[in-house]
Amino acid sequence: MPTVAPKTHLLPDERGRFGQYGGKFVPETRMSALDDPPKEEGGEDWLVTYADAITLLMAFFVLLYTVSEPNQHKFETKMGGVFEQFSGEKKAMPLDDIRAQVST
Repeated sequence: MPTVAPKTHLLPDERGRFGQYGGKFVPETRMSALDDPPKEEGGEDWLVTYADAITLLMAFFVLLYTVSEPNQHKFETKMGGVFEQFSGEKKAMPLDDIRAQVST
């Protein structure tokens, strides 16, 4: 019948160490579960989420403005139409006077 070698590497030696490079055996310690941290009275957790959303919205509009091609003449034409619809009178745009002077 073959002899089975004892598994000495599974047992600690006389100093309590496992194998040549093994560490010292430390028994498992039990501790009670940690309590949840106390809730703050302010309840302002929503503010971080809101700030993130507003920051992303601002970055989106900055990106839109970056890729746009602003045109002063188009802007003044549209604003003149809006002003005329709400007030009922036609408003002269400042650049129209300058363009008239430059073209003559």
